[in-house]
Amino acid sequence: MVDLKLISMQAGIFGRSFASRFAPATFAVAVGVAVAVGAVLL
Repeated sequence: MVDLKLISMQAGIFGRSFASRFAPATFAVAVGVAVAVGAVLL
């Protein structure tokens, strides 16, 4: 899960470019897993 605090910590440690790529990628993976689990259960 990505929240604002995590994004700001990652931007401070790894740089803003990493945080701007990592947060959307994490969101996309979370949505994909949720869709896959929903397809299996429903």
